[in-house]
Amino acid sequence: MAEVTAQLSDREQEVLRLVATGATNQQIANTLNISINTVKVHLRNIFEKIEVTSRTEATMYAVRNGLVEMDRGRLAALPDICESAVPAEPSADAEESADTASPFVEQVLVLPNVNLMWRSWLRTPRFLTSLGLIICLGAVALGLWKWYVPTFGTSVAMPEVEKWKRRAPLTSPRKDFAVVDYDNRLYVIGGTTSSGVSDSVERYDPVTNTWVPLSMSNKPTPVTGVQAVVLGGRIYVPGGEQANGAVSAAFEVYDPRNEHWQKLEDLPAPRSHYALAKVEGKLYLFGGWDGRQDAADVWSYDPASGLWEKHTSLPTPRRNAGAAVIDGLVYIVGGESAQGPLRTHERYDPTNDGNSQPWTSAAPLPAAISTPALVALVNELIVFDPSRHLALQFTPTTEKWSAIAIPQDTPLSSRSILLGTNLYIFGLPTDPHPGIVSEYHILSSTFLPLTAN
Repeated sequence: MAEVTAQLSDREQEVLRLVATGATNQQIANTLNISINTVKVHLRNIFEKIEVTSRTEATMYAVRNGLVEMDRGRLAALPDICESAVPAEPSADAEESADTASPFVEQVLVLPNVNLMWRSWLRTPRFLTSLGLIICLGAVALGLWKWYVPTFGTSVAMPEVEKWKRRAPLTSPRKDFAVVDYDNRLYVIGGTTSSGVSDSVERYDPVTNTWVPLSMSNKPTPVTGVQAVVLGGRIYVPGGEQANGAVSAAFEVYDPRNEHWQKLEDLPAPRSHYALAKVEGKLYLFGGWDGRQDAADVWSYDPASGLWEKHTSLPTPRRNAGAAVIDGLVYIVGGESAQGPLRTHERYDPTNDGNSQPWTSAAPLPAAISTPALVALVNELIVFDPSRHLALQFTPTTEKWSAIAIPQDTPLSSRSILLGTNLYIFGLPTDPHPGIVSEYHILSSTFLPLTAN
């Protein structure tokens, strides 16, 4: 352990621990509140310092040196690593390949580059026996898959029903609230409860499956129709709609470490029911409702300067759209305008704003969704449609949408969030089980595209 400490900085050790848990670059960036590019720089430095060429070798290094503990099942899945192997120079492409696999398939660990050593291992009886077992299991799985899924349409299956769990409901069921993850916990802020527009804050601990009302942390301005992001360990909540229907320009930030709220400089204009994202340490706000009409404004807020900046407007003014970030691009999906629910799907590149057109059109939704819940999973978007009780998957590299089968008894709303390898979906206060939260364990699960026979 002393050797590790001497070689790696505290931040590099944090990154290495997350790599050893199977976290992707995007998940590491979200957990540590840094950019993907910064994660890549850390990985290159780590690979060079500990002399490895793959995430597998890095994981084994972390285990051997006591940075992480791993169960026997996962250790058995790791290939033998020759201690005398001479590592090749790490490349950015090699690091990226580990993160561009489907987020719904447990990451396949890459064999280390040990010249001729790996060829000998592939010829061992243990490998050949394992390969035969994998082929047999694959054949059985294929047969079960064909038996399980419907033979019509094009969809994506989430067949492992046991991976869906009912979690504890909110102590105060609500809708149109802000939800974020911080320090491996969920924070729910504001929204509309049975008593009206709320200022309350609740915290969820997935380890104990409990919600705790933070009665001493009520938001100074009760609002609904809000979103939030975490920047620098603080939770930023812009605008919202007040109990009297007025749209607010208030901008408040919550520090969960000392449970303290602070009022910041107001938004450039009142705004609610907007889309929100964070990119490279900044908050980006898209569209929304200004109290009179749907807005197309795009603003960013930089915590370092404390200033708002105006950017190129949305091509389509709208409210209640979903926003998610993949590889530094912000995807704005669905929502509604004066004409009704939208199929519109647009992509924003902050690095092009000011130099060229930052907006491009992406493949529209198969059907309009007025209040989508949107989650980014490494290189795919998952969109939930509460009104039709369905889910969709979008793959940017192919510009294709696919339907996803979900349990019929899973309540949906416009709020969902990813915490580690678990996806949380919130129900509505009007559901048979008000405020229920559903959890889906993504790691080692597979979404399979299906085609009609």
